[in-house]
Order: sequence, then C-alpha cells, then structure tokens
Amino acid sequence: MTTAAQLTQLPDGRTRDRLEQFCHRPNPWLERRGKKSGVTYHLAASVAAELVGKGIYSRSRAIDKVQWPVLIRHYVEQHGSINNSECRELLLLGNSGLAQSSVSRLLANSDFLEPYGSSPKTRRYRLKNG
Repeated sequence: MTTAAQLTQLPDGRTRDRLEQFCHRPNPWLERRGKKSGVTYHLAASVAAELVGKGIYSRSRAIDKVQWPVLIRHYVEQHGSINNSECRELLLLGNSGLAQSSVSRLLANSDFLEPYGSSPKTRRYRLKNG
C-alpha cells in the first residue's frame, strides 16, 4: 500500500479506497488478492489482455504448482540462491502469511536445494552439490 500511496500522493486510507473502487466497477480495472496486510492489487484480466496482449497475460496466469520447481531451479541457476521473498515474487504469490509459509515448505522440501543462513530471516537456498 505504501508504494501506491507514494505514487498517488494520497494517504494510505484514501489510496486503499481508490484501489477498491477500481475493483468494484461494472467492468473492474483491478483484481484484489490476499487478505489484511498481504493484499495486492493486479490488473483485471480484460485490462491486462488489452494492454499486454492476451497470450502474454494467459501465460503469466498459467503458472501452476507443477511448474514451480522448474522456475525456482532456473532462478537459482541464474542468481546463485533464492530466499522466501524472492520466491514469492517469482511465483506471483504476494506477501500473505499463507504465501510465506507455503513457500517456506516448498523450499525446505525441495530435493535440489539446500538451506544456508543462521536464522529463518536470513535463510537462503542454493543448489545441492552433486
């Protein structure tokens, strides 16, 4: 919300109200995802399809759990490691508590990653040797 408030130069409450208005129009411009502090706003399907093309929008929405390990492995191969926040961004999951715990389990149970870091806050995952 802070980023949106900075961009609109409005207080958080008024910014949230405006974003909600864009979600509840007859032809909504935005979709609301998540709950409480984990709420994110995304372009509605019809708007995104108009702006970026139907094929690109459909592909971005088609990321499913079966593809997640491949995406994560590719990311780690390119960047050397990944943390919970980067993984949630990669998988378009948002910042909800549910997303954070789901990604923690996904990373911890991955057969190709190993954790390192002294605490959950600094924990990162890299490819296992071998």
